[in-house]
Amino acid sequence: MSPSRSSDHLLIQRVRAGDELARTELVDLFLNDVFRMCLGMLGNTHDAEDAAQDAFIRVFRFLHHWDGRPLKPWILTIAANVCRNQRAASRLAVALPIELADRPLAPPPAVALEGAIQEGLQSLREEYRLVLVLHHQLNQPVEKVGQILQKPLGTVKTWLSRGRKALWRWLVAGGHVPLGATSSGDPFPEEPLGFEPVKEA
Repeated sequence: MSPSRSSDHLLIQRVRAGDELARTELVDLFLNDVFRMCLGMLGNTHDAEDAAQDAFIRVFRFLHHWDGRPLKPWILTIAANVCRNQRAASRLAVALPIELADRPLAPPPAVALEGAIQEGLQSLREEYRLVLVLHHQLNQPVEKVGQILQKPLGTVKTWLSRGRKALWRWLVAGGHVPLGATSSGDPFPEEPLGFEPVKEA
């Protein structure tokens, strides 16, 4: 058993034994990754905070179902399901118009691009958005993404490639990046977006 896996087991044993400090340690250990994934999936801080809180409630509720796999993918799987359910529920809600009294100041270019990427993610199909968030924002290897989503490696690579291209088209169409910024082989420039190329299987 790897040191990381052994550490996971010890932490879970402490939580199951009712150790409140262990519960806090578990939340502190994975909260940042869970929140970042929820934010990428849901697109706003308030919903992401609610989803992250719900995810950890479910983690503790279903802790007896933990099968010994690495904790991080298991917890992210639960968080992903929470986000899916929340997005499905939000489609039923009535959207009310919001009037903005003042136009906000334009953010710096790097901040504006990051905001555009987050907005563009919300325009993608759910499976594309999820693999991009897991792989590029949470730095999960494609193999781990496949485990989290319970999908074959080839499917994950295909979704990554198609999601990257769809997001790039959205950014270009919205004027967030120059039309001629792409190279012939990679739809994403590595420097501004930090996305490594992913070849389709």
